[in-house]
Amino acid sequence: MYAHIKIDTKAVSHLIPTQITAYSIRRVTFILYKKEGHPMLKYSIHLRKTMICAVCMTLCIILPLAFHLIPDGGTLFSPMHLPVFICGLVCGWQYGLLCGLLGPVLSSFLTGMPSIGYLPTMMLELALYGLISGLLIHLLHTKMKNLISVLKPTLIFVEQVVMLCK
Repeated sequence: MYAHIKIDTKAVSHLIPTQITAYSIRRVTFILYKKEGHPMLKYSIHLRKTMICAVCMTLCIILPLAFHLIPDGGTLFSPMHLPVFICGLVCGWQYGLLCGLLGPVLSSFLTGMPSIGYLPTMMLELALYGLISGLLIHLLHTKMKNLISVLKPTLIFVEQVVMLCK
């Protein structure tokens, strides 16, 4: 697969051959891709973001089940909001929006929560969470340093939009 790439022996010369693991090889190929501008680097980043988004959508199904074991835990903590918010921050607004739209739908079809009557409002609210958190993190150019400054305006905005929808 990587036969067309010449591995620089200076980059791995400090490693004993038994210490070269898959991570080390991935790190070397990542550096080589970055130097050469290889198209696989873009595909790799897209695949990584897609996998994180899939994990967040899975958490949108699992976390409500876990929190509903606690009396009134699901209504107090709103467990589906956290994975969508994390997806928007880590992967960007496109993936946050997708996670916010598909997470409640998948959870509703598989577990019955949220109910069909509340599903459109929940989809709108979570889609806005993912969209706004992804846009704010992109606009502020932070790498999770100013999480509090991103969290507060997002929550206020989404709360106002939800209040307008009700």
